[in-house]
Amino acid sequence: MIYITSFKKEILQESWNLKQHQIEHSIGRGLLAYGLQEEYRISREDILLEKGEYGKPYLKKYPEIFFNITHCKEMAACAIATKEIGIDIEGVRKFSPAILKGVLTLKEKEQLEGTKQKEEMFFRFWTLKESFIKAIGKGLSFPLQEISFQLPEEYEGEIKANQKGYIFYQRQINSQFILSICFKEREMPDSLKIFQDVPVSTFFNSFITN
Repeated sequence: MIYITSFKKEILQESWNLKQHQIEHSIGRGLLAYGLQEEYRISREDILLEKGEYGKPYLKKYPEIFFNITHCKEMAACAIATKEIGIDIEGVRKFSPAILKGVLTLKEKEQLEGTKQKEEMFFRFWTLKESFIKAIGKGLSFPLQEISFQLPEEYEGEIKANQKGYIFYQRQINSQFILSICFKEREMPDSLKIFQDVPVSTFFNSFITN
């Protein structure tokens, strides 16, 4: 299951006097708590987090449940699954050409150069790579150029990758954000459900980080 929410950080900062990273952290944790309650009836008090070798958090009491959280400016998402999963969301914006050297492969650069929507295409690649390294739990210790994608023109098309045993899903959110998900599966899960526009008011008050 995928849970997505949008928020205006200025309103939350004014209401709670929180810094941006505190707001994003609280919203991410709140989405996780909301999803675990919805799917497994796990209470907030039972959500104890530990960190793995590379710093990826996991549920101490429920190691058979996997999750991943992502957030960016005014948008957050949480994925919950029974196998390893990674998720990333980013707003489409300008980027520095210098970053391409350490991120994209030669074929990916060629595909980027062949489109007029360069900012969108770059963040399609970026979020897919981020979702993969988050799924495997190694973070940026895994070289981004080790994974390569061939993207369809439309979001509904097949995403081809050079990593076996993983499948990828991507969609546009509110025409400004790109969401990418990496599943440790050979086929797209039939049970994939995306709950968009989860109201922040349903969980934020309970997860304010002081």
